[in-house]
Amino acid sequence: GTELTVDYVYNRTPELLNAVMNRAKQVTTDVMVHQGEFVYIQPCLTVEYDRAYSVSVVNAAIVSRLQTYFSMMPFGSQVKLGTLCMFVQQVLGVVDVKITTSSDDPVNYGVQIFANSLDPSPAVSETTDFKLDDNQLANYQGVLIKRVATP
Repeated sequence: GTELTVDYVYNRTPELLNAVMNRAKQVTTDVMVHQGEFVYIQPCLTVEYDRAYSVSVVNAAIVSRLQTYFSMMPFGSQVKLGTLCMFVQQVLGVVDVKITTSSDDPVNYGVQIFANSLDPSPAVSETTDFKLDDNQLANYQGVLIKRVATP
């Protein structure tokens, strides 16, 4: 509970050195590029559509929106299911969207994670927010959409 006053001198040298090294870095020397790995992600969504819009047009817009969402993610990103749904919710023609649950579909639910792009079945299906490892980069694998009726 004793008050303590500390005087220090800010040393900008490490910050400047890091900036100089980043500018002079050769293209093939980035450790993340050489040791990075893709994580193939396929969200399973339950979507309620506006009757005034074509389902195929809305689905194409959803795919485009998800490609944008996953392409913006850097290495080691957090995948937040609420943010993912928000991105899809902003598509014209989508009335409501949620991550498909195992009670909705016991096979295709959550956000499916594949070890590689050719795997027929996911390694895991995430049902809550999750974080990629520091050397992992999200790669959009596609989307599985379950259509539900608009009340």
